[in-house]
Amino acid sequence: AILRSEAIEQGVALPDEIVKQIAQRVSSNVRELKSSLTQLIARMRIGGETPTEQLVERILAQTTGGAD
Repeated sequence: AILRSEAIEQGVALPDEIVKQIAQRVSSNVRELKSSLTQLIARMRIGGETPTEQLVERILAQTTGGAD
């Protein structure tokens, strides 16, 4: 719910599978959750990247130090 609300607030529509992927990997730290989402949105807006599972995995590895 946090991710979906934050994405809507940012004016970004994310596929359900992408939201679920982030939420499953970052379940206990709201700061990391928001950081991961911010990175994803920045790459979508600035880099024109499409939100894919592979992109999310790269972002999560950076923002969470590769930990599940």
